[in-house]
Amino acid sequence: LVMPEDQGYCTGFIIASEWIITAAHCFGDQGFNGSIEINMGAHDQLEESIKVITSSVTIHPDYYIKGPEFDIALIHVENEIKISKITNIIPIESRKWPKHELRRHCYTVGYGYHFNVERIGVLHGGQVTAGFGVYPGNCNIAKRYNKK
Repeated sequence: LVMPEDQGYCTGFIIASEWIITAAHCFGDQGFNGSIEINMGAHDQLEESIKVITSSVTIHPDYYIKGPEFDIALIHVENEIKISKITNIIPIESRKWPKHELRRHCYTVGYGYHFNVERIGVLHGGQVTAGFGVYPGNCNIAKRYNKK
């Protein structure tokens, strides 16, 4: 996602032919103003990519800009995304998160800075630990990131 007015880049993933999920913090405190460019299928931000037009963004109603909780947003695109080898749907797990399981391993991707990455703008990812419910202490992503 190319954010307006040089606000940077965010990543997301396709969950249905017209829907993309991303982080709510990508929109700052301004919300959606109708000018988000979505580039799909590029491993490097300098590569040619498939572009789609955003029609709406729904930010989780409990999201608060200064906190990490509920940092999720849904993007609806104007036209269906053509599914291919480079643009595919990532299924969301259908079972509920067990209440006895406070932490789970999951994967994350992004174009941002990491100490093991030579330059910003190349997609990289790794396994992280996600927490559910009351999570003791602050999450320090830099210490939890395990590059794969």
